[in-house]
Amino acid sequence: MTDHSQRQATEGTAHTSDAEAVVDDLGIGALVVDESRQRLGRIMGCYLSRVHLRPPGGGLEWQASPEYVRAARPSEIVSVPAQARGCTS
Repeated sequence: MTDHSQRQATEGTAHTSDAEAVVDDLGIGALVVDESRQRLGRIMGCYLSRVHLRPPGGGLEWQASPEYVRAARPSEIVSVPAQARGCTS
C-alpha cells in the first residue's frame, strides 16, 4: 500500500481536504486571517478538516475551518512587528 492510499484509507477521503487545499495554496508559514475570529495567524499545518494557526509573534495554536481562512492583506500585515513577519533586519 502506498503512502497516499494508506492516508486515504485512514482518513476516509478520496482526495485532499479543504484544509489541505488552503495550506497548499497559501503555504506553511503564510500570514492569514481567520475571519470567524477576526484574528491574524500564521499557518502551521492542517489536520483532518481544520487549518492550524498560531499568532505571528508566537503563542497558543488554534484551529480554523478552511472556509474562514484567507490570505492577510498588506494593511493587516503592516501592524505585525517585523520579527513576527519573518524579517531578519
